[in-house]
Amino acid sequence: MSICSLGLANAFGIFQAHYQTSFLASYPPSSIAWIGTTQGFLVNVVGLISGRLYDAGYTKSLVYVGSALNVAGLLATSFSVTYVQTFLSLGVCVGLGSGTFYVPSLAIVATYFDERKRPLATGIAATGAGLGGVVYPILFRVLVDRVGFSWAVRSFSCINASLLIVSCLLVRPLIVETDITDPHSVRCDTDSSTTELSTTTFPKEQHTASKGEILDKKKQLLDKTAFRDRPFILFSISLFFLWLGVDIPFFFLPSFVQGRLKLSADLGDYLLAIMNASATIGRLFLGLAAVYAGGAFAVWQFAIGASCILLACWVAVHDLPGIIVFVVLYGGLTGGVISLVSAALLVISPDLARVGTRLGMSGVLAGFGFLIGPPVAGAIQSTSAGYIGQSIFAAAAYFAAFGVLWVARALHKRGSFSV
Repeated sequence: MSICSLGLANAFGIFQAHYQTSFLASYPPSSIAWIGTTQGFLVNVVGLISGRLYDAGYTKSLVYVGSALNVAGLLATSFSVTYVQTFLSLGVCVGLGSGTFYVPSLAIVATYFDERKRPLATGIAATGAGLGGVVYPILFRVLVDRVGFSWAVRSFSCINASLLIVSCLLVRPLIVETDITDPHSVRCDTDSSTTELSTTTFPKEQHTASKGEILDKKKQLLDKTAFRDRPFILFSISLFFLWLGVDIPFFFLPSFVQGRLKLSADLGDYLLAIMNASATIGRLFLGLAAVYAGGAFAVWQFAIGASCILLACWVAVHDLPGIIVFVVLYGGLTGGVISLVSAALLVISPDLARVGTRLGMSGVLAGFGFLIGPPVAGAIQSTSAGYIGQSIFAAAAYFAAFGVLWVARALHKRGSFSV
């Protein structure tokens, strides 16, 4: 599922570069970027609803509906010949589909493992995003040259359909049990015959609720206690700043290679694939570091700080060796930044019964950051600041995220939770 959602989103740079030189060439880079950011925005914002429905036990239904929309959107993209058609198919339809199953795919992995092993498990699951970011650009370049853009995108829809069918067959939700005498005590059991996911254990008594009972008792879409949880609020704000800058290199690397470095379009697509391959390795390496070194939150903060420094240095890149170094390092660090989000959240908000809802809530702010980040960077590219301005903007966003997280971590250690 990560391949078909974040993997496709991470490869939007190939669409950005293609549209800037094809039937959308009359539109500025910022307008084209809105297509990709709308897709990413919906992935996060729809998570607010899908996360709540996941907690209510509708995991399989979310995966089925999301898979259908994802594949249908790609098919529609292959037939699109105007900006509006492209926006609605690739931006809206694919975004809605990916958002429907993205948060459940993160949350369900987290419930299978304890706090120590969870960062590595989520890191492995998230490698699909990097793998998709490797496969899609390479296939795109090969297929466009041989069969054209439309059939290349139809091939992508066939790939996603195959992978998501497998996901539909394999997904297996858990029943989460919590003890009201200890809100951080959680026990999970598998149940292959039901999609129930929320169970409450009372002192000396156990009760398993059905889907309908859960929705009757928990009608709120939001977890209201989160609005009084200061570390969680700051965590969500930090996600806004992170997603404001995280995908700027992924969107504009191919055009940077062509416009700033004066290298070929093929090389730009392959460098994007290398960046995503490095992100895959980074997810695994930083996941292991989180398990055996400083813990998920500390490793996540390190990756964010190092990425900030690297983005500031993007200004100095002026040749092929320099961009290769940037691509490898930034890809590796970004892999950890993205994959450790759910594990870092569970450090400051450890209630597994609410993980889907809180991921969805924090994802709304992340979605707004993703929505406006690349278009703003595209607008900066069109000014005299150019790619240098893009670099400074992305680094500033990371710096703000790092600062907010430092405060959130300090409050959590002091036990200052309530507003």
